Amino acid sequence: MSGLPFIDPPDLPRREQDAHKGRSGHVLVVGGSRGLSGAPRLAGAAALTTGAGLVSLLVPGSLRAEVAGNDPALMVQGAPETASGGLSAAGARALGLAAVTRSSVVVGPGLGRHPGSLAAVARLVGEVPRPLVVDADALLVGDVAAGRAGVGPRIYTPHPGEAGTLLGSTAGAVQSDRMAAIAALHGRLGGVVVLKGAGTLVTDGARCLENPTGNPGLAMGGSGDVLAGIIGAFLAQGMDPFDAACAGVWIHGRAADDLLATTGARGMTPGALIAALPAVVASREV
Repeated sequence: MSGLPFIDPPDLPRREQDAHKGRSGHVLVVGGSRGLSGAPRLAGAAALTTGAGLVSLLVPGSLRAEVAGNDPALMVQGAPETASGGLSAAGARALGLAAVTRSSVVVGPGLGRHPGSLAAVARLVGEVPRPLVVDADALLVGDVAAGRAGVGPRIYTPHPGEAGTLLGSTAGAVQSDRMAAIAALHGRLGGVVVLKGAGTLVTDGARCLENPTGNPGLAMGGSGDVLAGIIGAFLAQGMDPFDAACAGVWIHGRAADDLLATTGARGMTPGALIAALPAVVASREV
């Protein structure tokens, strides 16, 4: 433990009796590439399960049918792609137009590292006036949004390896002094930074909190995509970015803790984690 204060997530207001989907926000998930189509689907499913009224996915055009066949509640659009099956720089305008009409955007799950894909999301991250969760390979665009006027809130969610890359260091160096690492990340990126790992840290530069929930079962592919979707859903519902990040991290970890007795750490899956989210969210409603 770091000695920092623990996250105490905000209570979630119950939906009003006359609620409709338009009041619960619309999340756009941007990502996917050949061989990585599951990541945006996991983020989208997590967003739906934690209260987003609507969820759209924007993926490379050749993946649209594959992604759309997974969950009929997810609205899937295709965008221009590279020869290798990732989003292309030619799609930057399409990405921007889609993003400005959504309540929040999750960018990065399954994106890949093709230069064209990174160029497209760099424009998205650097210009769109909507709240964004910047995750996975989208983090490689770095500080393109820091200090820019007219840019909406940004939440960055690196794991130690990604944090090391952003800082020109290594995962081991990040893990050796996580508090110094997250301070350096915030200094470079601004916004809200979530440094994932055992005892995930969340900072907005003025506050830094440690998450008390979670267990080694979260050390699996897809776990970060689920977290990004949860945070995106809370942003879409109008939550303050720091509170959205804290609530997302805590609920993600608590769902894993609730699963541990039945799945064990080795048997946990992203699908089981998503299925466990509604009960945890309901427990925070007042």
